[in-house]
Amino acid sequence: MHKKARVWRIRYGALLCYGLLSFSLQLNGLSFTSTPLSAESSVRRGGDSSTAPNSVVEMLQHLWQDQQRLVKLRQERSSLESEIEKLQAEVDDLTTRIQATPAVSKTGEENPRRGQLEKNLASAQSRLHDSSKRLTQAEDDIEEVGAQRNSILLALARRILLFLIFAFTIWILTRLLRRIPERIVTQDQDRFYIHKLITYSSRLIITIIFLYTIFVDLGSFSSFLGLTGVGIAIALQDVIVSFVAWFFIIGRRGLSIGDRIEVSGVRGDVVDIGVLRVVVQEVGNWISNEVPTGRRVFIPNSFVFKNYFFNYTKPQPFINDEIRLTFTFETDWESAVELIRATARNVMNEFFSGDQGVQELIPQDESFKHWGTGVSPSMPAVYTRIAESGIEVRLVYFTRVHERNKMRDAMNRTILKALAGHPELAIAYPTSRAISTPPGVKP
Repeated sequence: MHKKARVWRIRYGALLCYGLLSFSLQLNGLSFTSTPLSAESSVRRGGDSSTAPNSVVEMLQHLWQDQQRLVKLRQERSSLESEIEKLQAEVDDLTTRIQATPAVSKTGEENPRRGQLEKNLASAQSRLHDSSKRLTQAEDDIEEVGAQRNSILLALARRILLFLIFAFTIWILTRLLRRIPERIVTQDQDRFYIHKLITYSSRLIITIIFLYTIFVDLGSFSSFLGLTGVGIAIALQDVIVSFVAWFFIIGRRGLSIGDRIEVSGVRGDVVDIGVLRVVVQEVGNWISNEVPTGRRVFIPNSFVFKNYFFNYTKPQPFINDEIRLTFTFETDWESAVELIRATARNVMNEFFSGDQGVQELIPQDESFKHWGTGVSPSMPAVYTRIAESGIEVRLVYFTRVHERNKMRDAMNRTILKALAGHPELAIAYPTSRAISTPPGVKP
């Protein structure tokens, strides 16, 4: 039932993504730009006869200009209404005065006072007509600029809605894709890397869509990417290199959690692999025998391109180790060699008793083919060298990377116990002798 419910959730999620994508494509087919302003209106706006805005930045600029224009037009309309009210009162007053003034004086001649009033009335009516015409034009401009602003607001809302739809669709697809590795990939570490890759890829896609939503004009968008790309490449050079190196690190031949590596003198076990840096649990340093120090070292991923580094656990989790002993010249060195070889073989059999056959456990490659004829990489190898103070015997054996300290300690303890039972095998060490000088002889 649980598997069936999961299958149905995936199907419903896929159908929802399909529906959202279809709706967004239909929405994208709508007009995202408002109706262009007329030439006369463009001139009144300041001579900008360009087409409607093509980006969010241009839309915001036009919205600000429209708002400022509306404020000025409303102030102008208020001023014209006051002026018209005064002119209308003046016209009414002049009309009343003209009606009260006779056209002919008592002497029978034309009344000059009435003529002057009629001229003043004509002038007031002319100014009233001009003010009314300007008021009508201002109201038309207010209506046109308001319609332009509403159109831009609608286009802006459409773009924001389209971006939210795309972002939500990608979020759903990311959730669905993150469930696929849980069924196909068996290794937890591989699933962890795949989940990170899906997450960062979805974030990158959403960022690109967001930038495209803002800079819908391809010319401005490409110019923006070019300028910002150059700046980012210079300012974030190390970050970019570390991000690119991350793909190499998580690759098939890269690093894994638990690998023991050494980078620029820092040795430790990998505990986390991030997009920009690798976290290492340090071993050694001021503590001998590769014991953990308790510190964590954060190493930028760019080290894979800038520095050489050592991986102790790949392609196999085994390395060679060596122990050196020096015996006196009087010691039977052949017996010492056989004793050390037999002792080392017993220790190795004890360490690998729960595994497969030791011969099959170790890869037969050049990493474990010691010098000499007939020496198997699954067996310890012993070499001799004539040193200044005796015969140097070198024991070379393989061990697991993380058991190197433990196995070396077991080897030393077992060899010391074996040599304690053979006192004739004397280990050479620095000595000094005092020789007395006979009387009368100068030293």
